[in-house]
Amino acid sequence: MQLKTFLKNLGVGFRMHELVFVSIPVCTLLYGILSIQQYLNWILIGAFFISSIICLRYLIPAGIDSLLGKIRKIAPYDIPIQEISDLARKLEYTLDPKPFWIINKKKVTAKAHRELKRIIFGKDYFDHLTSEEKIFVGGHEFFHLFGKQDHYLAIIMFPVGAIMLAIPHFIGVPLPIIFLGFIGSLVMSGIFASRSFELLADQAGVVNVSRGIAVSALKKAYPGRTDRGFYFHPSIDKRIEKL
Repeated sequence: MQLKTFLKNLGVGFRMHELVFVSIPVCTLLYGILSIQQYLNWILIGAFFISSIICLRYLIPAGIDSLLGKIRKIAPYDIPIQEISDLARKLEYTLDPKPFWIINKKKVTAKAHRELKRIIFGKDYFDHLTSEEKIFVGGHEFFHLFGKQDHYLAIIMFPVGAIMLAIPHFIGVPLPIIFLGFIGSLVMSGIFASRSFELLADQAGVVNVSRGIAVSALKKAYPGRTDRGFYFHPSIDKRIEKL
């Protein structure tokens, strides 16, 4: 049932500016079918340039924020969270000995550290959560920790990547163009799969509380904002709609 829901929601949260990412694999396929390669060359160059700008628009601020955190020596510290510890015992999850951490960074809400089996909260977000809202967020992040996220991503990315390598090769597309189409297809399939998995995590969290509690926790995550542009999450409105 979860796989069916995951596949059903793959296109959720599509942003119009992401058409530039879609255009790269589409043009790659057309390259070997239509005799208008000179036009497609320019389209691919333009799409690749624009997509690079879009990526840098979000990657550069993230890098600066990470660097400033290191300069200011903003480090997370562990705290006990009884509500989420009780939920972990109920679900029979094995966590790190110090599984819950707080970091004093406003842009951080809550995120799962899968390698260490920890959940990291931003201090501002954590301080505004009620006890029940913490349970929802804990259930959501537990799904990221134990829900086999990599398997879901692979279900989409491996077949798409293989198709984008094989078909252009058989229709005579040059190798550099195949590479561009391959990268573009992985970016979009990764984004779609990550957003769909995020909805599964929301549904795993809302099982433990009421829908109203879940909606409140989601709205507190990004107050006054319903969308985050190029991002691996659907908009808040879409997440609430799918609960």
